[in-house]
Amino acid sequence: MKAITQSLGLSAATGDSQQFRPLNPQTLTIDIVLPVLNEAHIIEASISKLHKYLTDNLPYRWQIIIADNGSSDGTYQIAQQLTKRWSRVRLVHLNERGRGLALKTVWQKSKADILAYMDIDLSTNLDSFMPMISPLITGDAGLATGSRLMKESRTRRGFKREIISRCYNRIIRTTMNTNFVDAQCGFKAIRRDLAQKLLPHIKDKAWFFDTELLVKAEYEGYKIHEEPVEWIEDADSRVRIVETAADDIKGLSRVRKEYGKSSFGEMAAFGGLLLFTSIFYLWNLTINGMANSYYAAAAQAASTSWLAWLFGSLDAANFVSVDKPPISMMIMGLFGRLFGFSSWSMLLPHALAGIATVALVYLVVRRWYGARAGLIAGVVMALTPAAALMFRFNNPDSFLTLFLTASAYSFLRAFEGSRPVLWLSLAGLFTGFAFNTKMLQGLLLLPIMTIIYISFARPKFTTRMWHLGVAGIATIVSTFWWSILVWLTPAVNRPWVGSTSDNSIWSLIFGY
Repeated sequence: MKAITQSLGLSAATGDSQQFRPLNPQTLTIDIVLPVLNEAHIIEASISKLHKYLTDNLPYRWQIIIADNGSSDGTYQIAQQLTKRWSRVRLVHLNERGRGLALKTVWQKSKADILAYMDIDLSTNLDSFMPMISPLITGDAGLATGSRLMKESRTRRGFKREIISRCYNRIIRTTMNTNFVDAQCGFKAIRRDLAQKLLPHIKDKAWFFDTELLVKAEYEGYKIHEEPVEWIEDADSRVRIVETAADDIKGLSRVRKEYGKSSFGEMAAFGGLLLFTSIFYLWNLTINGMANSYYAAAAQAASTSWLAWLFGSLDAANFVSVDKPPISMMIMGLFGRLFGFSSWSMLLPHALAGIATVALVYLVVRRWYGARAGLIAGVVMALTPAAALMFRFNNPDSFLTLFLTASAYSFLRAFEGSRPVLWLSLAGLFTGFAFNTKMLQGLLLLPIMTIIYISFARPKFTTRMWHLGVAGIATIVSTFWWSILVWLTPAVNRPWVGSTSDNSIWSLIFGY
């Protein structure tokens, strides 16, 4: 995940449990903003209720700011009268509409320590306001939001809106990998010192403003406090659900792209690539019958005898093994056991290996050159005649290609500096799988990756060598476990090592 600290210029205090200094209750100031658009029918009652509540319950200096978004029904005129009635009520007029625009404009001009906002219908019980802002005062959080979806929350609203809200918030958590529960509750507060950092990077002017603010705050490592609230739906709500939902999906896609994640359009293109490849490789898969009869016999033996499965025997009687290590036969044998041995069950894993390889090629190229280049590379890989034949046949080359591609992808992740020991070890693990598919050909990338990492990786030299040492252990174990197993197993308890004259696994590896 690319952070705003890299792409947008913020500096987050990640990893610091106390990110903000406590605010002085003696001098604390709070601005509560209420965006309004054609709310003449409720604005006076709502402002009166809020003003009385704050006067009776809030022990800090505060003011209510009505942010009129270009109303045309008399809302502005009523708001003007309210500012004359109460000195703590202010009015700001904006010609351009948009709740997000109103909040951003007013908050950026405010000098208050805490900036809050509420929906004008006051659907949220005001008793939740003090508990919501308390963590902001103590410095335990930088942003606070009411939540209608926590276990402790109490809500009353229609079934349709309940389902839409839960689905939308589930989409946010799934696609954005966030932790907050309710993004769109119109009851939020933020410290001004955090708002000054975040607001310049919030681009939405409408309903997605809330979600974008929360997502970017969490991505930057700032603590978000969620307060369970009592909430009653406004029966007169004029939010256009379908249009708002579509705009929100576009907003999520945009924010994903800002952080180096795939936009939804890119994800759809990637899904289309995989669908096309799946159809291309799986359609009429059994046209080649049993394909290479040599490996078909070994696959059948592996599907009926576990000893044949382990040693890659050519026959179920375990008289002689094939001329390769057994990973390919093992995979085909497992599919034969799952689905019953047939041409289809034998060739299916090869086609799936092709689909996975195309996906990995896309991911490798995308990380360096972008989604469009990745898509082109994936299509070229899928349509290459040799690949199209290889991934619909039962020779070991399909799995060799998959494992080498997976090794290259893992190495790239390590080279970028993301958990290098883990990714280098995975690269070594896949290299070992490739070796146990087609022997020395599986080691083709190993010296290249080693030289590149030693010469150009970011960590200091001693750290690089330590990384390679750990990965080297994984590579050695993954590469030679089967060879050592064959070497240590008495000849009478295993099949003859195929294509050798001395029944030695080392002769097969180094002399074949």
